[in-house]
Order: sequence, then structure tokens, then C-alpha cells
Amino acid sequence: MPDPLADGAIARAARAAWRAHLGGDADDELLRELGSGSLAAAFHATAGARGDAPALVIDGAGGTHGELDDRAARVAGWLRTRGVEPSDRVLLCGPNSLAIVVAYLATLRVGATALPVGATLTGSELAGIVARARPVAAFAGGAALPALRTAAADATQVVALDDDSGPSLAEAEATGESIEPADVHGSATALLAFTSGTTGRPKGVPLSHANLLSSIQSAMLAWRWTADDVLVHALPLSHQHGLGGVHATLLAGSSAAIHAGFDAARVARAVAAERATVLFAVPAIYQRLVGTEGIGGSAFASLRLAISGSAPLSPALFERAGELLGREP
Repeated sequence: MPDPLADGAIARAARAAWRAHLGGDADDELLRELGSGSLAAAFHATAGARGDAPALVIDGAGGTHGELDDRAARVAGWLRTRGVEPSDRVLLCGPNSLAIVVAYLATLRVGATALPVGATLTGSELAGIVARARPVAAFAGGAALPALRTAAADATQVVALDDDSGPSLAEAEATGESIEPADVHGSATALLAFTSGTTGRPKGVPLSHANLLSSIQSAMLAWRWTADDVLVHALPLSHQHGLGGVHATLLAGSSAAIHAGFDAARVARAVAAERATVLFAVPAIYQRLVGTEGIGGSAFASLRLAISGSAPLSPALFERAGELLGREP
């Protein structure tokens, strides 16, 4: 396999970008280390060092890094007793919740491939993904639970995230035996992300542990992310933007307040109340923030970093958002 750090136009452009972010040349060994190991092992290591530190609060339900690690370990053990093995696929479908994060972490910990899909997909859309991806298990909550039970093939066991009907996450936590993160290589597929399907049928895109680790850890390095940072966002965890915030939080040992849905005033209040240092958003969110009466710049005084992603940000909105946040673009 060619060395991505070898000399060439792409390598030179990458090094120029790193020099801009770091103020100097990036060490080759550092760049390679950014993608080494597995997500589950990295999260477990952080939990060992920052076990008592607050990690995530999602719509009022929260947990420390140690508590999330313990819950994921037990659910992973339960999955193993149900026959889930490394390289198997586990579908995740439901609104943002601490429960779906636990299910995601347990999937990675047992060495399986996570398959996050949007909670608003129709029954036929879910059935199509199940037929193509062939997950051996699925965690579902909210309206997605009955839809997925209808759509799931006989080979897919569906686990309830937010009630006790049939197999449930609560049962898995109560009866599962804790296991250590599976020993998987960085090249193993951690996540199968389905595209939006705007120009055809959605396609599954495999992302390895190395892909995801190098992507978020390089961003964290460029953004100077530390354990003291506090993230706020209201992005779906079925999408890479929102899920990346969870990755950064669990890698750094920092904390995040995540909402299940977006409300401009509520997000502004959360930034102020949590004294958030980082905001993840998309252009539509910034448009709502600058256009909602009663939201002033004082709410965002604690921010040091505001990220816009997932869609183009117009120059006009770029300027208006910078004025509202009180930060130079």
C-alpha cells in the first residue's frame, strides 16, 4: 500500500495545511499515530484516565466517562452471548439519546460494525437498508422501533432502546457480563454510513477505525481540543457531523450537551448555561440563530470555536454568524 505521507502533490498540500494549523511542520510519527488503534480501545483508555469526569448529557440524561464505559462493556458482553461477532453489522436507529450512544459504544466494543441510520426513515427505506446491509442485530427507539420490527428480516434481532418490550437495552445492561474492547485492527470497518441517496439508492460507505480516528483526532489537534472543552450541538447522531462530536468528547475526556432536536432559543440557553466552548452546527442552524428574536451575542460569550459543516455556508451568513457570536471568522 502506498505511504500517504510520501512525497507528492497531495502530501505537499496536506503538509501545508498542517503548517497553517500548527504553526510548524507536523511530525510524520504523530500523523501516523492519529489513526492507530481502535475507537473502542481509545474510548476505554480515556475512561480509565477520566472516569469521574462528566461526559455526555443528552436531553437530561447524563453520564460520566466511566459510567458510559461500564454500560457499554455490559451491553457488549450481552451482544457477545447473543452471537454477535467482530465484523457483524449492528443497526442503530432512533432519536438522539444516551441509550443510543451506549448501544453504539457496545457495538464497537464487541468488534462489530455500527450501522447508524436516520430515525425519520420510512418503513420501506429501513427494509431496503436491512435487506442490503444484513445486520445481525438492531437497536431502535421511538417511532423507529415498530417500523424496524416490521422491516427487519428474521435474522435481525431488534433491541428496544427506550422501553422494555422484547429484548431491551435495560435488559442487556442488567444481565450482560462486562467485556474488554475486542482486539480489532485499525483497518477493520467500524462504521457503515449510508449516503442520503439524493441521486439514486443510498449506498453503504465503509469507514475504518483508522479513517474515523485520524479524521477526528486531526481536527481536534487543529482545533486545540482539550479535556476542558464543553461542546453543545443539536445534530443527529446518525450523521458523521453529530457523531464526530461524541468521538471528540470521548477521546479528549471532555464534556458535551447534546439535544435530540433543534430549537434556536434552547441551544442559545444551553451554550450560556453550560459555558460551552465549542458549538457544532450546520448553516441552517446559524440561519435560525441569527434570525430568532431575543437571541443576543451575550449567550455565546464562552465560545472559543464555532464549527459549520455538512453544507456550504454563504459569505453573507458567515459574516452575520460571526457578528452574533462575537468572534472573528
